[in-house]
Amino acid sequence: MLIGLSIQCASIQQPTGGPKDSIPPKILLENPTNFSKNFTAKKIVITFDEYIKLANQQKEFSITPDMGSNPEFKVKKKNLEITLPDSLEKNTTYSIYFGKGLVDYNAGNALVNYAYVFATGDKIDSLSISGNVKSAVTKEVQKDVKVLLIPISQDSIFGKKKANIFTTTDTAGNYKLNNLREGTYRIYALQEKNNDRIYNGADEEIGFLKDSIVLERDLSNINLEIFKGTPKKFRTQEKKFEKNGSVLLIFNRRVDKPNLNILHDEVNNKIKSYVFQKPRIRRPCLFLI
Repeated sequence: MLIGLSIQCASIQQPTGGPKDSIPPKILLENPTNFSKNFTAKKIVITFDEYIKLANQQKEFSITPDMGSNPEFKVKKKNLEITLPDSLEKNTTYSIYFGKGLVDYNAGNALVNYAYVFATGDKIDSLSISGNVKSAVTKEVQKDVKVLLIPISQDSIFGKKKANIFTTTDTAGNYKLNNLREGTYRIYALQEKNNDRIYNGADEEIGFLKDSIVLERDLSNINLEIFKGTPKKFRTQEKKFEKNGSVLLIFNRRVDKPNLNILHDEVNNKIKSYVFQKPRIRRPCLFLI
C-alpha cells in the first residue's frame, strides 16, 4: 500500500493595512517640571512616549521674551534636550512655544501649541486671551490660522520682526494665548503663505482689532475676521486667449463698474459678444470676453 503525505506550511507575513497613525507624541516627563518658579536649571529635558523629530524649527519655535541668545534644541531618541543661554533675566516668566514643530518620527504627527513655561522669580505670568477666528466673507470658522499678539513697544506685524507670541486656531476656529504679562498689545489673525508670522501683502488673509488691548485680566471672546487686503496698485494678474476666441482677464483687485472699450475689430469690424462676470467682494475680478 502506497500512502502519499502532503504537508503545507503556513507562511508568516507582515500584517498590512490598518488605520493610519494620526496620534501626536505624548509627553511623559518634563524635567524640571513645566511652570517651575525660581528656575535655575541650565538644561530642560522633555521625554515623549515615542521617537520624535523637529520640523521647521526656525519657523515654528518661538520664545518670549527674548533670551538674548537662542537656546540649543537637540533630539536624543525620545527626549528633547533644551540647553539654555546664560542671559536669562531675573524675575521673568519665559515661554517656549513649539507651534507645530514637535512631530513623531514616523508619521510626522504634530503636538500642536505645546508650550514650556518657567519663571526665574517667584511668580509666573498667568493672564490669557481667547476667542474665535472667522472669514469676513463667508463667516465660516477658520482652522490653522495664526493668532499673533505683539506688545505695542515692538514692531507691528507689518514690519520685519516676526511676532514672538502666537498660537494656532483649532478645527472650530478657537484660539487661546496663555501665560501673558500685563501690558498693552495689538492682536492679529493671519492666514499666511510662508509661515514667517509677518504680513506679506494681499495674497495673505489678515484680521485685527482697530484698537489696542489693555491686558489687566483674562480676556475672552476676542473674535477676529480675516480678509484679503486691497492692493494699492491695480494690475492684471493673468491673461489667457482661449481657442474659442474669448479672452480671460484676472485682476488683482475688484472692479466696481467694469466696462470695456473696443478700439478696433480687425476681423468683423463689430462686437460679437462680451460677457462680464460680476466681481465678488475681496476677490480678484474675472472677465470673459
